[in-house]
Amino acid sequence: MPVERFGPGLTPPERAPRTALRLERGLPRHAEAHLVRLCTSLVAMGCEVAWLEPRMTLALAWAREEAGAAPVLALRMLADPASETLHVGLEAVPETPRPYTLFPMLHPLALERDNPLAACKGCLGPWSAGALANARQAGAQDALLHWPDGTIGETAIAVVGLLDGRRFTLPPAAGRVRYRVP
Repeated sequence: MPVERFGPGLTPPERAPRTALRLERGLPRHAEAHLVRLCTSLVAMGCEVAWLEPRMTLALAWAREEAGAAPVLALRMLADPASETLHVGLEAVPETPRPYTLFPMLHPLALERDNPLAACKGCLGPWSAGALANARQAGAQDALLHWPDGTIGETAIAVVGLLDGRRFTLPPAAGRVRYRVP
C-alpha cells in the first residue's frame, strides 16, 4: 500500500503519537477525533500542534485519492513533532475471524501506567506487535490487555467495548474501560 509524508521529515521516529482511522470508500471515519487524539498526545509531550491540522488535511485528501473506490482501508498516521511531519500509510483492513479469541495478559506498559504519556498511543514506543505475537503464539487472534489492578485496558489492536444486551458502551475519550477481569 502507498506511504506518504506531509512535512520535511524523512524517517519516522520510534516514539511519536500515532493513530489509525478507517476509510470507507475514501471517506474518513471520525477524522476530527483522530486529530484531537494526535494533538492531545503532542501537548502531553510538550510539543506545538499548530502544524498538524494543515498536514492532516493534506493527508486526508491524499488518502481519498489513493483509496479510490476501495470499500474499506486503514489510514495509519504518525506525527513527528521534531520535524513537524505527518507520516501516513494506507493498508487493507483484514477480515475479522469469528469467533474472535482473546488471550488475557498484563499490559506491556503496566510499569508505565502512571506516566502521562502511557495514555498517548505511540509516545512510549511501539509495544503492540509483541503483545499480538504472544497472543497468536497462544492460539488467539488478539491480546486482552489488563492493568495490574485487574482493570481492562485494551487489546493489542483495538479498543475494548462492553456489550450489555442491546447496548454497546465504548470507553470515554479521556480514559480506558474500567471493568475488572474476573
